[in-house]
Amino acid sequence: SYSEIYWPTYVFAFLLITGGVVGYWKVIALTVNKVSSRRRIARGEEVSVALHIRNRSREVDKVIARDLVPEGFSITSSFATVKPVIRKIAEGTELVWRVGKLKKQEERVLHYRIKALRDFAGRIHIPSAHIKAEYEDGKELIRRSNILFLHAHPSPISVISVKVE
Repeated sequence: SYSEIYWPTYVFAFLLITGGVVGYWKVIALTVNKVSSRRRIARGEEVSVALHIRNRSREVDKVIARDLVPEGFSITSSFATVKPVIRKIAEGTELVWRVGKLKKQEERVLHYRIKALRDFAGRIHIPSAHIKAEYEDGKELIRRSNILFLHAHPSPISVISVKVE
């Protein structure tokens, strides 16, 4: 006995695989990754945050990166890379960088430091960053980064007296 596969099945499988590869390539063409130097934080401690922007596709122009520093954190005055435009909004402090052009396979790193102004309990949600760019033909790309989660240090236990026998 034998089985026969109808020829459109091969064509459909080829088109499905090709569409998946093209779709995946478009998704990773322009990426932004948000990275932190710490996993735990207490009041008064500083956290280093970096945005890694990478262009794997053709040249893009008018790249703008936006990040949000939530309430309970302040920005330190020094920036290791380009200084952003800083403005207060309802959700916290918004940082806006005008990156400009990114050539194919070019990567930029934007870095800043934030400081915890108060004690936190549990996980601290640091929202994702957004980038917007434009191709030569006018098509617009908008991407989001990952979301950072920091953990608050447990409150220290104070020992008043210890009796040893």
